[in-house]
Amino acid sequence: MANSWQNQDFIHKYKYCGPCNPCKTPLGIENPTAWIEQDQLSVFPNPIKSNFTIQWYSIEKGKSRLEIFDANAMEIHEQSLESIKGSNQKEVSSMASLPSGIYFLRFTFPSGIVKQKRLIHLQD
Repeated sequence: MANSWQNQDFIHKYKYCGPCNPCKTPLGIENPTAWIEQDQLSVFPNPIKSNFTIQWYSIEKGKSRLEIFDANAMEIHEQSLESIKGSNQKEVSSMASLPSGIYFLRFTFPSGIVKQKRLIHLQD
């Protein structure tokens, strides 16, 4: 016997969200742009030959910080960047003289949020 919150009409009409949602509001669509309204970071191309581009979306204006570390956690590059609220982009060309390997990028947004990416560097 199904509980009242599991009736077929509810399951058919809405995505099931459990007994904690008695108002039958589908979860995840209250704010359809919520995924955009957060700090985001992307790096391309990856693998990297000599330089790469970082793109980021910042929820506020201010100073950002870019750090690159080698596999031994040694910092090999550090750079302060000015972020505007919204989309930003910067080309980084500090990888050409480094040996092939795995590197780690750490990006600190003006909001204090820290995002990390793994970079693969290949020599020409």
